[in-house]
Amino acid sequence: MRIRVEGMRAGRLRVHEFELIDYFDEESGNTAMARTTGFTAALAAKTMARRAVAREGVVFPEEVFLGETFDTLVGELASRGVDVTHREREIPQRRE
Repeated sequence: MRIRVEGMRAGRLRVHEFELIDYFDEESGNTAMARTTGFTAALAAKTMARRAVAREGVVFPEEVFLGETFDTLVGELASRGVDVTHREREIPQRRE
């Protein structure tokens, strides 16, 4: 899965690209879909159980998994063999 977001930040055009790659695990028999959704849901529940989420009620995951919380989630996924990468770069603006 690849997510690409472009927008202005501090007056400059930026792009963020996230990529998640996983494959069928022959040893366990788990599909990539089961691994990426199941691991992520379990890790999110674990994060909430530790009370590491400051907000209560219904919130969007994008509002919860930021900064250190996001880094921890990505690290936990990596320890399970699920690769998530993030790149950020500036896009040169065309002069007309």
